[in-house]
Amino acid sequence: MNSSTKLRFGCALLACCALSAASLSAQVIVSNSLASYTYWDSPAGTYAPPAPLTSVTPSSSLAFAPNNFVASTSGAGMQFGNQTAILTVDMIANPGMHFSGEAFGLDVTGSHSMSAPFSTSEAVTSVTGSYTLYLQQVDGSPFSSSTPINGSLVIAPSSSFSLLGPGGVSGGQWTSSVSLDINMIKAHFGIAPASKVTGLRLQYSSTLNAASINGSASIDTLNVTIANQVIPEPSTYALLVLAASGIAARALRRRHR
Repeated sequence: MNSSTKLRFGCALLACCALSAASLSAQVIVSNSLASYTYWDSPAGTYAPPAPLTSVTPSSSLAFAPNNFVASTSGAGMQFGNQTAILTVDMIANPGMHFSGEAFGLDVTGSHSMSAPFSTSEAVTSVTGSYTLYLQQVDGSPFSSSTPINGSLVIAPSSSFSLLGPGGVSGGQWTSSVSLDINMIKAHFGIAPASKVTGLRLQYSSTLNAASINGSASIDTLNVTIANQVIPEPSTYALLVLAASGIAARALRRRHR
């Protein structure tokens, strides 16, 4: 492959990153005993189905296992594949609860595979991801701010992979993780330490790119998990303790009868 072909190959791959997602899908609400999540994705169906799962152990979480978030190529000549998607999730602590500790965590995993069987073959894959975190509720009341928290995901072991022929086959997984504690979130938004954060919004944007010449390339997103540490308000916690002690006292009285 001469230098001009490689240059066109690389430029075309970069151009794929500029493609935008389609319109937003309908909102879906899922809940557990600690928090409620409202999510929508663009393009619709990129992240679900299958439907996401909620958990309360060890923290409140919403986990996606998308089966349609993939960019791939295969065949003779120069081929390009691209997938860009945005996931928006509203995270609201249930009544009597608030976010604490690691108030926001995002874990993403994916895989990639490439084949370059001939001397004229080349394959490239890449992934990028970024997030924006908004504060929506404080002490159960609406809150708005024009200065959200923004960040880019650090992909390990790399955000891009390449392979040259002949006879080359390569593949593996990529991962990324980010977490923000409640004190950092409060400080960013200028919230008093004693105030309780009860609502957050995440917008996660990711782009997958695949390109190949006389070969094949594929990259996908396998799992996206959003986690929150959610704890009861002091008054709610006290009621739970009183209820538990009352149950224990009644059980003890029954034993002594």
